[in-house]
Amino acid sequence: MERDAWFFSLCFCVIHKHYRHTSVSCVEAIRQILKNLDPMSSRKEIKNVFEAILEYGHDEDFVPYEGDQFSATDAPAGSDAKIEALRQRVLSGQPLWHDADRKDYSGLTGAIRPRE
Repeated sequence: MERDAWFFSLCFCVIHKHYRHTSVSCVEAIRQILKNLDPMSSRKEIKNVFEAILEYGHDEDFVPYEGDQFSATDAPAGSDAKIEALRQRVLSGQPLWHDADRKDYSGLTGAIRPRE
């Protein structure tokens, strides 16, 4: 809370000093200040890690987005369904792993091969 008060006081001082003789509104002045403070604001919106690598040459600044569509999968590790779920997560910019994803193979049945 103290940090927010400091920030708004700073914004007010900057607006008063630099924008008082212009026709720029207070809200627009704050937007301009914030845009100048955020070096990423002028960059295009990046949807997934591949776009980040193509745009910037690295993925260090990319942060996956856990939106409403980010849900767990019950597919077992290594299955086609799990691989497809991971592929969709990457393409949509979500984290690869969900805390509630299946963690074991309990309750699954598999093909039994006779011994030779």
